[in-house]
Amino acid sequence: MQHTDPDAQLRTLSAVQSRIVRLSGTRFQEILYAVLSKSVPVRFQACGFSMHPYIRDLDVVTVSPLPRRSLRVGDVIAFRKSCCGSLVLHRIQRMGPEGLLVRGDNLLAPDGLVSLHDVIGLVTLAERDGAVAYRAADAGASADSNKGKPLGQGLEPHVGTGGVQHAHPVG
Repeated sequence: MQHTDPDAQLRTLSAVQSRIVRLSGTRFQEILYAVLSKSVPVRFQACGFSMHPYIRDLDVVTVSPLPRRSLRVGDVIAFRKSCCGSLVLHRIQRMGPEGLLVRGDNLLAPDGLVSLHDVIGLVTLAERDGAVAYRAADAGASADSNKGKPLGQGLEPHVGTGGVQHAHPVG
């Protein structure tokens, strides 16, 4: 039986948590697709103000694989913009046979229609300063009761309008 040194494990964990990994938007999306295809959620640090006040700049968000249930108006989704390929997190405003009309909560105009093919996952959680700032309807009660309501590792990418800027451990 092999014994492990708890202090060595702690030092290793601290070293990993202090590193910053730089990823391009394209590289991050490749990793995101790969992880989500294995039915594993991905956590990363968001960048931008389009979803303020529910998801703010530097909040840690969790994008989960698409749920078995259908997407609904009010869900916050991660999608790839077909015009430029960048990753965006915005709320579904309306649904129709031609696609999803999405808009950032802090924006006046919608993004336009998003094809279901471009939807990557469902934003299930946003954490701010150790507390939950947003939780999807599937993660608790109804969407209305969770919208913007506070709730109580690994490498975490930092995503902005132009793609992922860097990744670092959160926690």
